[in-house]
Amino acid sequence: MEANKGIHRQGDVLFVPISAEEMAEAIKSEQAHKVKNGVVQNGETTGHAHRVSDLEAAEVFSVKDWQGERKFLSVSADGGIAITH
Repeated sequence: MEANKGIHRQGDVLFVPISAEEMAEAIKSEQAHKVKNGVVQNGETTGHAHRVSDLEAAEVFSVKDWQGERKFLSVSADGGIAITH
């Protein structure tokens, strides 16, 4: 997702584009770690997961800080990626 592509929503998950600089700043924290299973968010009531379908095309990072836990999605694929639900 590029910063100029806009905001996207999938169910209870909202994807908000940020710049590469903002991403780099967010994930350099000691509280940041890579989410190896590609889960962007677990569902609140049914236990489903919003997950990156191709982990070679994107990475998910989790950051816990004064704002709580936030997830960041870095997409390397030119054509974008799919999030399964």
